[in-house]
Amino acid sequence: YDQILIKNPKQPDALHLRGLIALQTGAAGLAVEYIRKAARLQPKNWAFKGNLAAALLETHDSEGARTLYLRAAQLKPDAPQFQTGIANCYAMQGKFADAEKQLRTVTQRFPQFALAWFNLGNVQRDQGNLRQSVEHYAHAVALDPGLIDARNNLGASLLALGRTEDAESAYREALQLRPDDIQLLCNLASVLIDRGQFADAETQCRRAIALAPASATAYSFLGAAIGHQGRLLDALEIHRKAADLAPGDVRALVALGTALAELGNTAEGIPILKRAAELAPDVWQTRASLG
Repeated sequence: YDQILIKNPKQPDALHLRGLIALQTGAAGLAVEYIRKAARLQPKNWAFKGNLAAALLETHDSEGARTLYLRAAQLKPDAPQFQTGIANCYAMQGKFADAEKQLRTVTQRFPQFALAWFNLGNVQRDQGNLRQSVEHYAHAVALDPGLIDARNNLGASLLALGRTEDAESAYREALQLRPDDIQLLCNLASVLIDRGQFADAETQCRRAIALAPASATAYSFLGAAIGHQGRLLDALEIHRKAADLAPGDVRALVALGTALAELGNTAEGIPILKRAAELAPDVWQTRASLG
């Protein structure tokens, strides 16, 4: 695409597709530049406007994204992804009631569109309606079994409701579809720790670390799994590794400080816990651990 654009800087498809590559590789700002140029060349191209809106949403320009999603929806009224995008903009702005209203309209008009149900689950979760979020996530998964994000969020809502066995099942089913997903492995390990299955949790953490050796989250859960098995010195070294990998991670700092205190080294543990409390003054767990 770069070679095409050198010869023809105003080739709209090349600009658009080059922008999509930037968006898919995490360069949202660059994506906005390319796709905006394409959209200016073809102002009635609904795909250009919709993808420009998606790029703007990644740059946290929710109002600009909403304007473009509205225009894309006008140009392509039978495309539910644009209607859903409008709701996502509302949600990013904290307007959850507006987002929910928009998504209910989408699910009524396009009942088979799994992403709308998934996003409705997110909005319910963000409003504290966990039981409703479970229903919507489960419906999204039924419509699209390969929607991993819906399975992952389903597990999280089930866990928050204390349904740990169901949460474990949700994560395991997701891992069957994506066995090398680090987040899913860590989430499964977290549930297994809550359920007292510490050896299995250790196995899942080691799988995650083998795939992502710099994952502080995997090391944190590994330390917890090992500590619960009574191998406190080993757990301490693991927690040190996690804190080294993510020195600003409050959870890693609390785990390290607590591990040190449990082994009688409060002289080193207390300053670490104080640092965690300074980083997250509104998180009660850090102050409880320090106390």
